[in-house]
Amino acid sequence: MDKIRKKFVLYAALAVLIMLTVLLSVINVMNFTMAAQDADRVNGMIAAGDGRFAEPKGPESFTGKNGPMGPDSPETKASVRYFTYRFNKSGESEQVAYFMSAIDEKEAETIAASLIKEKTGWVRTTYRYRVYRHDGFNYVTVIDYGRELLPAYRVLVISISGTVVCVLISVALLFAAGKKLFAPLEEAERKQKNFIKEAEAGFKVPLTVINADADMIEQEGCCYEYTKSIRRQVRKLTELTNQLYTVDLLDEKNVAECDLSMIVTSVCDAVKHDFAQNGIEFECSADPSVTVKGDAAMLHKMIAELTENARKFSIGKASLTLRSENGKAVITAENDTDLPDCVPEQIFDRFTRLGNASGKPGSGLGLSYVKDIVKAHNGRMSVSVAGGLFTLRITI
Repeated sequence: MDKIRKKFVLYAALAVLIMLTVLLSVINVMNFTMAAQDADRVNGMIAAGDGRFAEPKGPESFTGKNGPMGPDSPETKASVRYFTYRFNKSGESEQVAYFMSAIDEKEAETIAASLIKEKTGWVRTTYRYRVYRHDGFNYVTVIDYGRELLPAYRVLVISISGTVVCVLISVALLFAAGKKLFAPLEEAERKQKNFIKEAEAGFKVPLTVINADADMIEQEGCCYEYTKSIRRQVRKLTELTNQLYTVDLLDEKNVAECDLSMIVTSVCDAVKHDFAQNGIEFECSADPSVTVKGDAAMLHKMIAELTENARKFSIGKASLTLRSENGKAVITAENDTDLPDCVPEQIFDRFTRLGNASGKPGSGLGLSYVKDIVKAHNGRMSVSVAGGLFTLRITI
């Protein structure tokens, strides 16, 4: 449950991060786009005056739809820092206007010459330029728009800082709220674990008594047919109880570096005889030295369940392979089957048995147990039936 709570906090915080990132990205893109448009309007005014601001004819010269703000402000002419150079066909330059303090005239001429083949854009981060042609000359006007861009950069910094702060606050709030939110689920899980443990303990006593009674009956020399049936049913109930209890113990596993190659090899060596007795051709291969972090006993049980599932439901061929792919351990269990093509994901649910399980022993817990082990080891698994082949793939 602790893992689920952490995943909930992670996904919720990620959702907040994505939402804020999209929203603030749109705001900042629009902010810088509008700043660029304003700069282009100023450059347009300069271009209209052949490289310098035209002499105003009156107060109305700077009136515009935005009022006395931005490029339409009457103060624009006096406040904008810019320079303009024009170039003839031979590439010779001539200064048209120079109102700059940050760079000298020689550097300004060098910048203009480097932009002669461009149209419009940014140079040196805050300089907006425009290249245009008039009376056979190519004009290059560059304005320093740093002061106007400063609020946009401040909004950008505030956006980034605010996003980080909001995500951290949301994580803290989600952790705090998560305790209350998951409290009922944790209580239900606790009760479930207690029920399983109590059921396991409660089943053991009557099963032991039944088994002992069967011994007494056999000692009296009668009813061997019935006692064999009793013992068979007792074994089934005992196995079912042990499986339920073992699944509950997954949260208590001892994590260590496990040699999965050795586990696969040892299990395969142990079950080859069983496959042969059933007339099933069984192949097993494992890359050497494939290790994972986990509980060796649980992993051993997982491999054993995979081979047992293949032995019970295979028609004539089965295989188990272990490969190392991109730093992950990949286990593939395959066997031929008479099931139709499908993706039988419900096979991992407890007590679920497919159509080919009729008349075969089992409780429907084996692969659900495998799923729990894979989940406990932060792994992934998939299953499919295609072309008469049942394939189960596990990545840890």
